[in-house]
Amino acid sequence: MHIAFAFDSNYLIPAYALLASIFKHNPETSFAFHAILQGIDEQEQEQLRSYIHTHNESILHCYSLDKSLLSAFPTMNHWNVAPYLKIFFPLLLKGKVDKLLFLDVDMLVVNSLSCLYNQDLGEYPVGVVKDNYVSQNAFWSLHLREDYFNSGMMLINVELWNKLKISEQAIAFARENPGKIYYVDQDALNVAVAGRHLLLPEKYNLLQSYIPQDASRQFYNEFLKEQVVLHFTLQKPWQYLCKHPYRHLYRHYLKMSPKKAAPVITDFSISKLPAYLRIRLIEWYLNTPLLIKFWKAIKQP
Repeated sequence: MHIAFAFDSNYLIPAYALLASIFKHNPETSFAFHAILQGIDEQEQEQLRSYIHTHNESILHCYSLDKSLLSAFPTMNHWNVAPYLKIFFPLLLKGKVDKLLFLDVDMLVVNSLSCLYNQDLGEYPVGVVKDNYVSQNAFWSLHLREDYFNSGMMLINVELWNKLKISEQAIAFARENPGKIYYVDQDALNVAVAGRHLLLPEKYNLLQSYIPQDASRQFYNEFLKEQVVLHFTLQKPWQYLCKHPYRHLYRHYLKMSPKKAAPVITDFSISKLPAYLRIRLIEWYLNTPLLIKFWKAIKQP
């Protein structure tokens, strides 16, 4: 199974959590990982390669890009050029790989990937999941399209993708239209793909906006059983004030990796403690049925 990811030094630890989750739920599968790494030194790359090799002798292929290829890409808000790296994989793997699964590293795998990887794409160059959040935060007409997709998970038919020159079109659009780029690579790819994509069930890229909010732990446990890939889009599990109902899984999988001693929370401060306690108090309330019942009773006139 060929899987691609791209990240810089800021996402090295989350990448280990993702890998651990992949290995946990795909024990019999051998993987070929394809990675574009920025700011990851040779020693760290070798440690990453060794960890991957321990799982059924899986392998890691690392690729480098000339910095000049990235210098003209527009960036927005907290994003740098790293998200654009994914656009280059089909070009790098042309003639070498037939099908490629790209995953962002702010993801966790919670079930076997075989059902996703073995999807028949038919005449489509890519299988993706609709982004149901962007339409609520639209900045131009592209974001209102019913088939606007999230680029964090892409199942790619490499030959057809390259035949349609999707990478080249995405690169050209991003460079020539910086004023129309808001969701960085995702905007460029939606323009380039131009509706020629297969929409897959949201379980293959479960955005936070697909998860029911303010539910009980019991509900979330049952809900999780049907999912395959979690995507921490709006709340990152290494943030102290994260409200994501599955943030605990990040710690769970990270502890299975060689980076188990790494700090789970990266932005702790005393000033955030009141907000943290409020978040956890609300969660405790939602997980205490008797308290909910009592509170509703005393509110009734």
